[in-house]
Amino acid sequence: GWLIFPIIGFVLIIIRALINLAESVSEDNLRGLGEIFSATAESHLASLKIPMGLSFILGILLILSAGYCLNLIYSKKQSIIKFATAHYLILACAALIDLWGEITINTALPDTPLDREIMKGAMQAIVYAIVWIPYFHYSKRVKNTFIKSNVIAES
Repeated sequence: GWLIFPIIGFVLIIIRALINLAESVSEDNLRGLGEIFSATAESHLASLKIPMGLSFILGILLILSAGYCLNLIYSKKQSIIKFATAHYLILACAALIDLWGEITINTALPDTPLDREIMKGAMQAIVYAIVWIPYFHYSKRVKNTFIKSNVIAES
């Protein structure tokens, strides 16, 4: 059923977030991050500390939440509904934080063009949350797989 799409999404989120984290530790990126996090309050780069830090933290949370959601799906736990909701909210927040970071970079370095992929990713993340959160809360497929089977098993 439709549950395959969130499963594929969880796997892709893990892969994409791991790739993003791997790219962030490249020599050039580490040098740039070093400049950002060592910048003083007077520097235009200092305004990037919060969005960059939050982006890293939310990237880790996305990997953990997607992995945990996969575990809950395969073990058919009813708590997938709450954790999938949390995951999609984290996904939307992470995308918005990345967008904030991109806008902050553009403000600090006006010659830097806005990355359209980040804007597109933010919109996609919001759409995913709008679609999949209600799916996990109201779908008969989800209820039949995660709620009714657990009630029978607990009886």
